[in-house]
Amino acid sequence: RSSDRAEIRSELADVLGRLKDARIVDPLLELLKDPEWRVRWKVLKSFERMARDGPLPQHARAALFDYAHGELAEFRHSLECTRALFPTATTHAEHMLALALEEDRHNIQERVFRMLGVLCGRQAMQEIFEELQSNDPRLRADALEALDTLAPKAVGRELLALLEPVPTSGPSATPPVAPLLDSLATHSKPWVRACTSLYLGHHDHPNRAAMLTTLLNDRAPLVRETSLWSGWTALGDSWRAHLDEASRSTDNHLRETARKIIARGTNGASAPRLSPRKGEPMLLSIEKAVFLKSAPLFAALEGEELAALADIALEVAYQPGEVIFEENQEPHHLYLVVEGKVEVFRRVNSHERALAHLGEKECFGEMAILDEQ
Repeated sequence: RSSDRAEIRSELADVLGRLKDARIVDPLLELLKDPEWRVRWKVLKSFERMARDGPLPQHARAALFDYAHGELAEFRHSLECTRALFPTATTHAEHMLALALEEDRHNIQERVFRMLGVLCGRQAMQEIFEELQSNDPRLRADALEALDTLAPKAVGRELLALLEPVPTSGPSATPPVAPLLDSLATHSKPWVRACTSLYLGHHDHPNRAAMLTTLLNDRAPLVRETSLWSGWTALGDSWRAHLDEASRSTDNHLRETARKIIARGTNGASAPRLSPRKGEPMLLSIEKAVFLKSAPLFAALEGEELAALADIALEVAYQPGEVIFEENQEPHHLYLVVEGKVEVFRRVNSHERALAHLGEKECFGEMAILDEQ
């Protein structure tokens, strides 16, 4: 339980849940307090398996209620951040952070409904959760009514108040922005912290330099990269010492990011570019993630999935007329067009017959990878 690797703690939660022993309850309850959401998710699945064999001990049920209250408090805080920071997202940075928080709230809902499934039956709670995602007002109303009927009142009423808030008369007080940003800079999800850093590159904050310096030492490479870039973009020459230090860093990610930033030749006065331009050096990881999100094939992916893809995505430039790959060549990659156009053609005898023309954000090669042909 003391491992600093979330994947090990997550596997431990899974293994414990497969043991038919009442002594596993307390270790699982300790893991339910883990800051990593994947660990908590595995704990809930383990309790779900235990609940199939009979009711959970009373202290376990009480701990699950406490857990749900904590998750819903995070949900409320996330809503507060969204309403205060960007009631209407207008820039890329605002949109990305707003989307990251929305995804996190959706994940919180999933975990709370998973917890309710442990106590009230997984099938019923899964159906309610799915109907709540519907755009059909009737289905959603039925789901809310079922939730009010089936869920324990201690959690159900609190959840209902968040899903269907009662309208208030007059404008509500807006909390100070600075403490909200401070809390997002220490969020448990690296993707939210990276998007917060991106936001700071566009928006002033009384402690912006100090916050970006702290994020520059974050444990997640994506957060460190984004912070280095945001600091240089927002603060210019006053950030030069951090950029120079990063260029000599033993951290490969940070050193490569510094090289790319320096190669762009900007003095930090211009806003960061979130789409590539002709002749521009290779994209930073956060730029790749933003671009992937804009492509239809990847639009449904969540931030952490985009970040993982961005980490392995390679940016390759091809000359006009250059062949990328040929028919019958063994496929190895899915290609996404960042800039320019790609012609797909087939050679018939000595002639070339055009099959398709692909532009920005369009993909090719995906069927070859799926079908291996």
